[in-house]
Amino acid sequence: MKAAPGGPEQNLPPSAGMQFFGLIDIDGQTEQLRVRLIDRNDTELWRTTIDPQISS
Repeated sequence: MKAAPGGPEQNLPPSAGMQFFGLIDIDGQTEQLRVRLIDRNDTELWRTTIDPQISS
């Protein structure tokens, strides 16, 4: 994963490769929540899955 630039390289445009977005999916069958971080080249950088909890 790229580190955020510091110093004179701040406020770079998305074309510099520092564009990221998150995706959240909920599986209708298992009710699991999947969260992913994607870069501008559609490369998955991070993912986690959260299981549903039953509240009482």
